[in-house]
Amino acid sequence: MTYGPGHPFPGERPWQQEFAIQSHISTALRPKLGKPWMLGLHQCSHPRVWCPNEKRLFKDLSRKIADALDNLILYRNLRRSEEQYRSVVENVKEVIFQADIHGCFQFLNPAWETMTGFSVEASLGAPFWKYVHPPDKRKNEERLRSLTAGKKSRPGMRPATGRRREGSGGSKPIFKPPATPRAL
Repeated sequence: MTYGPGHPFPGERPWQQEFAIQSHISTALRPKLGKPWMLGLHQCSHPRVWCPNEKRLFKDLSRKIADALDNLILYRNLRRSEEQYRSVVENVKEVIFQADIHGCFQFLNPAWETMTGFSVEASLGAPFWKYVHPPDKRKNEERLRSLTAGKKSRPGMRPATGRRREGSGGSKPIFKPPATPRAL
């Protein structure tokens, strides 16, 4: 859409006079997500007739800006989603963990300290069975094998107090390429 010599601005446009806009070219940006946006360019120093090459360049530029806008919207949405997920994981009262194929903790949420008394930092990288009640170690080794085979499990844990504590949740394997099981 162009305004200027030969294409007068429609109706009363106070901003046109306030900013001394002599000519204007604009187009709609239609990102794949969200509502359309408008991109405009004003010529204020003198009236301008936009030539076909300038119009084509403006249209090409608007496509590039729409692509960048898509990326910005996706990034913003991803950040919001990650913040929500992080808030849930950090505030849930159940232990959420990730372990590698050898049963070593790769991630523990803050509930780990509350439920076991062991610090998250000291527990990361340690094998899962270090925290399993001694009589349950063999059973939990079998559970880990079941998890790596794609089955669900309910582990019992040994808190820092030494008393046995039965897990109230369950474990489900999540495979991250290249086929590294992680449990939640």
